[in-house]
Amino acid sequence: MRGPHSRPAGGLVDRATAWEHGRPDRTNAATAERSRAPARERGRPDRTRALSAERNRAAARERERPHRNSAPTAQRNRAATGGVLALFAAVACTAPPAIPDTAVDDLRALERRAEQGGAEAQADLGARHLAGDGVPRNAEEALRWYRAAAEQGYAPAEAALGDLHLNGEAAPQDDGAAARWYRRAAEQGHPGGQYGLGYLHSVGQGVERDDAEAARLMRLAANQGEVRAQYAMALLYENGQDAPPDPAEAARWYRRAAEQGHARSQAGLAALYLSGRGVDADAAEAARWLRRAAGRGYVAAQVDLAFLYGVGQGVPQDDAEALR
Repeated sequence: MRGPHSRPAGGLVDRATAWEHGRPDRTNAATAERSRAPARERGRPDRTRALSAERNRAAARERERPHRNSAPTAQRNRAATGGVLALFAAVACTAPPAIPDTAVDDLRALERRAEQGGAEAQADLGARHLAGDGVPRNAEEALRWYRAAAEQGYAPAEAALGDLHLNGEAAPQDDGAAARWYRRAAEQGHPGGQYGLGYLHSVGQGVERDDAEAARLMRLAANQGEVRAQYAMALLYENGQDAPPDPAEAARWYRRAAEQGHARSQAGLAALYLSGRGVDADAAEAARWLRRAAGRGYVAAQVDLAFLYGVGQGVPQDDAEALR
């Protein structure tokens, strides 16, 4: 979670690096709130010092903990050289979920449809093989079925191939190939393709770096409900790029993603409620969103919620709840 919302002294690369290589103190919303109340913080009684130590330990664990669904480490390191939109690289492209029904009869019917050339069935079967859903996990089979569907022009499979090439999962890591498949999907209006191609433009991988084109593609994807793109738009407006920051617009995009259950966006919205930027300051509402993000396992939100319980801000003061 980002805390102080003033623009940092460094450029876009510095901001991206800060996000990609562990959360510095300035990215913690609760830390930001404390900086606005130094007298209160300096006067914290002994009973909250244990909480502070616990928060520090938890923050250290979070920095060391790999992000789920993140791009590989090398991918994240390359993204650290990008612009504001590169800040969302830690949640960049993930393979689509497998279809939920794993009954044997349904699987056999799916295989028959795929073998008969059904593109949707081929893509679904690829997703199953990639996830090990009802079948043994088999990256080669996943790639084969995704490619069969993509070569028929099926946009979800094209976007999935872009993901696989970008992350080097089941397919050779190849930014150029990722860009080609994303572009084919994006040209059909697929939000995953728009998001992926926008990401590549934001960091200059496989395509020329172009922040304006990245923002255009992200907006197209975000308007179709692509949650990762909505989060990217929130970061773009919160930090500002070629324009002053717009915290009200950032709050709008955070909210759209947060309402879909995106934990980082829930934490980002909470930060705005704590600081009163773009929304009316409301510690109780901040705590509500932090609770939702914490419930999804987002450690930074758990740490910030613990702090609020420790000082009784937005929630009743409760040391036991803070330290649990």
